Amino acid sequence: MAFEVGIQFLDDYGRTTTRRFQNTDALVADALTSVGSLVANFLAVSDLGTLKHDVAVRTVAANPAETAANKDTGGTLHCVLDNSKLYPLKIPGIRATMLNPDGSIDLADLAIVAYFENFMTAGKFRVSEGNYVVSVLYGELDG
Repeated sequence: MAFEVGIQFLDDYGRTTTRRFQNTDALVADALTSVGSLVANFLAVSDLGTLKHDVAVRTVAANPAETAANKDTGGTLHCVLDNSKLYPLKIPGIRATMLNPDGSIDLADLAIVAYFENFMTAGKFRVSEGNYVVSVLYGELDG
């Protein structure tokens, strides 16, 4: 198994840059140790500091695009988060069948509901600094 590693660096002016690498360790615990060593080695040769590092498993998902799929056609679900902030949950390449005649997204469509429920309290995903979606106000085709 290989891991994708991203390290975010910081300069004295508050500017950041990120570098990505591939790690060849088989176990996540070993990958974390290796990244710790890489960061220590980097700090010995650079004046920059580090803000964070991410270790992720890259997977291959062979899901072919539908005929006439277009990444430039997208929709936005306008959501309220648990901290009361608004959040635009984007759906790139939204299916035309998910839209109402006026270009709004059909929030009652079961596929749309299943998608945004991933980001709600009981879901397994969070957005914007670990927040979850409380409600979806409306959805619209991007234009």
